[in-house]
Amino acid sequence: MAPIKLGQRLLKTLPKTLTAHYEIRVLGDSKFGSIEMLKWVKKQPRTSGIFGMRSDRRLAGARQVNQGLQRGQQVVLQGLNFPVTLSWYWLKRDDGSLEKCFVISTKPRSAVYITRLGRRRWQIEGFFKTVKHRFGLHRERTKHFIGS
Repeated sequence: MAPIKLGQRLLKTLPKTLTAHYEIRVLGDSKFGSIEMLKWVKKQPRTSGIFGMRSDRRLAGARQVNQGLQRGQQVVLQGLNFPVTLSWYWLKRDDGSLEKCFVISTKPRSAVYITRLGRRRWQIEGFFKTVKHRFGLHRERTKHFIGS
């Protein structure tokens, strides 16, 4: 099953008592920042998404997300019919270099908030990588553990 379809399926299983009382915020990397997923998240009630974006992702015009935009600016990605809010942060790599990471929100939010959640996603990613290798899950297929 494609990761986007799996993510959508898992989000649909959230208890109604949770989704009725709280806004659901989906954090995802650039693989989940597809047009399909962004449109799907936008249609869900009380749900918003914050997703990583590739630096060469095209906007509705000829520009890319890495071309002189301001943090917190509303932009329209190519293929979408609604605006998203763009921000970025600097991620320190293991070799000491800095990488500019772009992140968008499907709901209008401040650049500071989007950046904070975008950075937090990397902490979650690091946790899963550690757990995966510690328990040997990197040698198994994911479907064995999620019942597909």
